[in-house]
Amino acid sequence: MSLGRNSVAYVLANLFNQFIQILTIPLLTRLADPSDFGVYSIFAGVCGIVGVFSGLRYDGAISVAKNDRQAGLAFGLFSILGFLTSLLVIISGVGLSLFIPVLGGVSTFVLSLLAGIFVGFSTLSRAYIAWHTRQGDFVRIGVIQFMIASGSVLLQILFLLVETSPVIAMCFGLVAGQILSVIVGGLGVANCNASRRSFPTLQWAAIARKFSNFPRFAMLYGVNTNVRERIITPLVGWGAGPIAAGSFAMGQRLASMPHTLLYTSIGGPLLNYARTNTRQDVAKVSCMLMQMSFAILLPPFLFGIINAKTLIATTLGPKWAGIAPYFSGLALTYVLIASTGFMDRLYELYGQQRASLRLDFGFSIAVFLCLVPMCFLGSGIGIMVAFAIAYSLYEIYWTYMTFVINKLPTVHLRGVVVFAVLTGLSFFLMNQIISFSISSLATRAGVFLGFYFVFLSAYWFILGGREQMRILFHRDTNRIETAI
Repeated sequence: MSLGRNSVAYVLANLFNQFIQILTIPLLTRLADPSDFGVYSIFAGVCGIVGVFSGLRYDGAISVAKNDRQAGLAFGLFSILGFLTSLLVIISGVGLSLFIPVLGGVSTFVLSLLAGIFVGFSTLSRAYIAWHTRQGDFVRIGVIQFMIASGSVLLQILFLLVETSPVIAMCFGLVAGQILSVIVGGLGVANCNASRRSFPTLQWAAIARKFSNFPRFAMLYGVNTNVRERIITPLVGWGAGPIAAGSFAMGQRLASMPHTLLYTSIGGPLLNYARTNTRQDVAKVSCMLMQMSFAILLPPFLFGIINAKTLIATTLGPKWAGIAPYFSGLALTYVLIASTGFMDRLYELYGQQRASLRLDFGFSIAVFLCLVPMCFLGSGIGIMVAFAIAYSLYEIYWTYMTFVINKLPTVHLRGVVVFAVLTGLSFFLMNQIISFSISSLATRAGVFLGFYFVFLSAYWFILGGREQMRILFHRDTNRIETAI
């Protein structure tokens, strides 16, 4: 099946997922304030960091195993390791609660119990996603992702309406979303008769040795990436307080939505495409996807940056107006990440995990050297700016090195860069003119949408967008060269 046909239902499911999350954010921000959201974000960040250790990243082996038998062994190994990690988190939480009974106004034991449950179910959810990626069941993956993301948000809102503690309500919702995702994923696996071959025990040691690169490199890469990204909110809280931490977390959530959508929609299908095509074709298709992502994302995000203060105060409520500079500072960084980050799984396919780890580890050291001194200045904005600049420069370098390390031709990268720069400058100037000329936000939005429609039409009919989509959906590799 072609990359486009493989992705279409998955993309639609993720679009619906993002639509639900966007609609529910104004309600969420009216039920919780930035301080509550800051404490919850720290909890979610710690869960994410611990979750990387859970299963030792053997979920990657499920996707790339040569046959279903090996994939099933990896599935069982990954799931059992996740269960053991969950128990360890709960036991550690019981011990911690004896010395620190309350954290952020909430029982440490309750938070630890929720964290352990989250880790266990999130591990199972990742195992099911890896299995369905292997089977090409991207509709099922889309439903799982919906339960993890939108399902969690909807449950958080439900709990916020009945629970007196906003922090506990949001934590409960996060855990409940993971439980629902496991139920959906498990039904899909049962239907394809994978469950009976997923839990043999005698050969787990052999499969662990065979795919030892995943705990050695993929887990270290995941720990490195998650610690670097999730530690920012605690750093902001340490340096500038919980309100700044909540503002940063919400600004990051808004700015990173397209990254979540594109990574989950394109990453898996691109990996499947790369497994059966040449490096030259993979490079060309990757450049197509980057160019299309910039065309779709840059214009609306530039409009959001220029009108951030008014947009946020209107949609999220006055008490959240302080997140405007955080969103504006992070938006272009996450557009860049969204347009390039889906290629990271190519390192697994081409056996370049060691090189990927070196790249990422070096970047993490640089980030900490930049951010920790900023914490002593007590400025959440300063920490955010340092993070955005460092991450943007790294992502540009990482994109180029992804092509070089994985031996993908770089000939088309220059065209993508030129297109992104020209598109960004054009819409930045246009939005500035609109903002100075028109006082009404609704009128500005209407004018912008008109220009945006013209631009997308020109991209579709004149700049090769239609031809690129035709190639992606029909896998006509003979015509790739002319479509970039």
